[in-house]
Amino acid sequence: ERLTMQKVVLSRIMALHDSVVHLIKCAAIVGESFTDKQVLILHTSADNATLQSSIQAAEMEGIIELTHIGYKFKQKIYHDVAYSMWKNAEERQQMHRRVANFLESQHGYHSSLIHHWKAAGDIQRHAHALVTAAKGAHAAGLEKYARQFLLLAKEVLAKGSSPHQYLEKAHVEIQL
Repeated sequence: ERLTMQKVVLSRIMALHDSVVHLIKCAAIVGESFTDKQVLILHTSADNATLQSSIQAAEMEGIIELTHIGYKFKQKIYHDVAYSMWKNAEERQQMHRRVANFLESQHGYHSSLIHHWKAAGDIQRHAHALVTAAKGAHAAGLEKYARQFLLLAKEVLAKGSSPHQYLEKAHVEIQL
């Protein structure tokens, strides 16, 4: 039944204008919720007017909806199908890298950086985002989460290379 629903959603998306399809795919990279600025970073072929027109079309089709902070996919299946439309893994990783770089430039640290650096395949920056999250959890008195983030960072680094000094430094700073 889910496969049938996915096919219906895919055919519904593919029936839209190319610029709307691309908007929906770019939004899916950002996540289940997104802002027009985040999508514009990925949808480089569109100017702001084209982007707004594509957003309106996707809204009218009931695929996305306006929220108090931006937009979101109306249903999870729309997000999942749109994300699956990125067939080229290298291109998908590049898109995640662009989102992560944008989030860092805007916010310094953002909770979704962990996801985007992992999806981008950047082991060092993924681990760094986890260490940053551990420090934030520690500062908030959430020691259990601080430990979990540090353990995840250690696992991430172990997959790609030897643990680095900043991970050891984080253990000392947090005193775990």
